[in-house]
Amino acid sequence: MRHNPSTLPTSVDWNLLGWVCYRHRAAILKTLSEPLQPSAIKRRARARDPTLRMSANNVRDVIRLFKQRGIVQPVYLRKKKHPRYELTDVGKTLRQLLGQAESVV
Repeated sequence: MRHNPSTLPTSVDWNLLGWVCYRHRAAILKTLSEPLQPSAIKRRARARDPTLRMSANNVRDVIRLFKQRGIVQPVYLRKKKHPRYELTDVGKTLRQLLGQAESVV
């Protein structure tokens, strides 16, 4: 199934989508459906794909890169010392496009 180029969003940074298409980055992007800490992201990502070899430090590194590129933002909750992270609108668009790309393959 091929997508008609006119049906694809025009406001997408295609270079950013290509940058996200690496195993750990894509797994983290797909896992972030709600605000989570890096350790919870790791647990959920590994539950979705038991062959994924990823540590919480790997997640923290990727989250830092995602923050620099505007894909995630920190969420501070009352009485919680460490922030959780959620997808920005850009991140949600990338997650949707990544899911569409995987469903085609």
